[in-house]
Amino acid sequence: MLQLDENFLQEVGLGDLPPAHKKSLLQHIYSELEQRVGMRLAEGLDESQLLQFEEITGQDTEKVQAWLNGHVPGFQQSEDFKKFTQSIDGQPDDPAVQAEYAASKWLEQNRPDYRQVVAVVFDEIKKEIAENREKILGQVA
Repeated sequence: MLQLDENFLQEVGLGDLPPAHKKSLLQHIYSELEQRVGMRLAEGLDESQLLQFEEITGQDTEKVQAWLNGHVPGFQQSEDFKKFTQSIDGQPDDPAVQAEYAASKWLEQNRPDYRQVVAVVFDEIKKEIAENREKILGQVA
């Protein structure tokens, strides 16, 4: 599993940043990762798939529930959902947790390569950060 944490910052040579900068940088990296992965995944989807994914990720509780009930019946009792909920330290009845689970299941069905896409983009970002380490450190000093 990919982790954006203290170890990640150590790996790219930014482990000595002040704590406030670390948190801010990790948030920025997460946003950048999310955006780039989204763009990459969208390249392989048609218009109707994009609309369906937007509905699920828009966290409209009714649409999320309808999709889950239609595509993953009994999801709340599944071991997969229980593991997912634990992995994100969430609550099973939380609509945001269910929406995130629906999005991951939707991606498994419509872009089975999504984990590979995430890994590739993560590695690209990691390399960019490592290559620009001195510049980043200089901006903090």
